[in-house]
Amino acid sequence: MSKKKSLAVFSFLNTPSGSFSWWDDFPHQITIKLNDKHIDHKCFYRDFTENSIYPISEQNLVKPNSWAWLLEIYYLAKDYDNVIFHTHSYYPPLKLYLLTLFSTKRIWVITEHRLGDGTPKKWKKFLRIFLRKLKLMPKKVIAVSDAVSNRNKLLYGNNVIRIHNGIKLEGSNSTSNSSEAKIALYVGRLDPKKGIWNLIKAFDILVNQHHKNDLKLHVVGGGALLNELKSFTVSKQLTNNIIFHGYQVDPSKYYANADFQVIPTVVQEACPLVALEARSFNLPILYANRGGLPETVGKGGIPLLGLTPELISQSIVNLSKDSKKYKSLLNVGNDGLEYFSIDRMTDEYVELYIKILYKSAKTHL
Repeated sequence: MSKKKSLAVFSFLNTPSGSFSWWDDFPHQITIKLNDKHIDHKCFYRDFTENSIYPISEQNLVKPNSWAWLLEIYYLAKDYDNVIFHTHSYYPPLKLYLLTLFSTKRIWVITEHRLGDGTPKKWKKFLRIFLRKLKLMPKKVIAVSDAVSNRNKLLYGNNVIRIHNGIKLEGSNSTSNSSEAKIALYVGRLDPKKGIWNLIKAFDILVNQHHKNDLKLHVVGGGALLNELKSFTVSKQLTNNIIFHGYQVDPSKYYANADFQVIPTVVQEACPLVALEARSFNLPILYANRGGLPETVGKGGIPLLGLTPELISQSIVNLSKDSKKYKSLLNVGNDGLEYFSIDRMTDEYVELYIKILYKSAKTHL
């Protein structure tokens, strides 16, 4: 009787465990589902916070800038006949290549969670083609949205597979009791790329120029800009209209108390989870019409007129004045949302892993 092949997936995650629950939730679900298929799943993080779901004895730490972890991973992988090394966003490509260099039973897969601006330059396309010929690129590239998929097919060809991100959907589905759009919500990093400055300045226009004192903005998120944004708010006498809540592990109560969400990002987002979270609370969304946002927002949103403070403020005025339009958005926000469940997402990952691993195992029988 032949020895049963042992299979494993090693996941390398950029975001520290415990920082954002989603980055712990979906790998944990994958672990459970792979274990049911008798496939081991090991998760490696760049760091662990006190909110991590992993006890200290089970924390696998990887420092991509160091070479020491490479040897550790190499010896761990030797315990298995076939292993997928799955990196999420950026990990040093040369080091991942070295892990797969001496064995075709070691397969590199990457999920691209980011979307660059514009069409890839020609030299990048030719470089990827050249590196693919040398087998220096991932076996498969997973794109988290159609927008990411379309861009990466220009770089990686037919090696791109789309698996939309998903979130936990249970326990939400509440709907605003308001008949007017008065309470706005921003959830995300306080980073210039996210358009937070333009949104804050839009409220300066709304309150101090148009005297819309009944409009409120709740800002949920942390970042280097927090103190600077607070100082601006104080200087413009906006403290009654703009309320900062800092970083929140669970922002559910802020979604539940808001009337609508604003996503004014000035860069192309891949598949913004905040849009899915807003939809799970039936919140209408004013959003930047670019990248993966249109396919993520669905029917429950309205594209911003533009990304300047003036156009953002006008978009908010339009929504706040049109109660009929606002109520119609409340009724369709979560239409089709069941597709974006974390269960569907993790099922698709597991299905892909099994296909790759068993194909590799069969090749080497």
